[in-house]
Amino acid sequence: MRTSRTTLMLAALCLLCTSCALPKRRPLEIGASNAQLSSTRNERLIATFEPSVSGKPLNETVWDNVSGPFWDKKESKQIGFTQNYKPQFFLIPPPLLPAVAKNGAGLVDSQIVIPFGNIFATLFESAAQKSFSNVVTCFEQSCADKSEARAEIRVKIDTFVVWEAPLNHINFHFAGTTSFSQGGPKKEYSFQKELLNQKLGTVMSTHNSVIREMNKVANQFADETIQAIFEKAF
Repeated sequence: MRTSRTTLMLAALCLLCTSCALPKRRPLEIGASNAQLSSTRNERLIATFEPSVSGKPLNETVWDNVSGPFWDKKESKQIGFTQNYKPQFFLIPPPLLPAVAKNGAGLVDSQIVIPFGNIFATLFESAAQKSFSNVVTCFEQSCADKSEARAEIRVKIDTFVVWEAPLNHINFHFAGTTSFSQGGPKKEYSFQKELLNQKLGTVMSTHNSVIREMNKVANQFADETIQAIFEKAF
């Protein structure tokens, strides 16, 4: 990710440091699901989300392009990136920084932080409410065991990967497993989806505009994945 000229020039103030990390975050925004599903039926559904980090609820699980999934309550409610400047960055005179950035020189590594567990679970519940009169969301087995719902869908995110390529473009890969039952045998299947080369801005874009677009694209990707899951289940 690259931000505005002002940000680049301010970063040069870290000249005395061997590295400089600048976290950029915005509060996460999640609207209602846009999935086009079947009409609402007079039936209760329990949606159980299995953990991607052992023992931790999915809606508090975050992914980045460095370490993969991790549990962090604070990060699960915000979205953004952290710019890590390489030592070579600080050898460039500030007036030349914009030109160097436009040339795509690899002087800044970005940790991209996506609270995908929260996005996915929230939009999944919103989508489910379009097909069922009542939806109960569970993030642990004890919650699911208490439910008397006849219909149950269980979801496990096995893999979620985010990366930047090319410059200022975001990419997502998702793979998971689902089981659905409605008073009979469980229907089990796996699924995967990708969204590639989504442009977030230019080298002169502000970090706020880049993060807003990142939030929008992550929501879109989650919603399209959820629609595909429900189409298979029903």
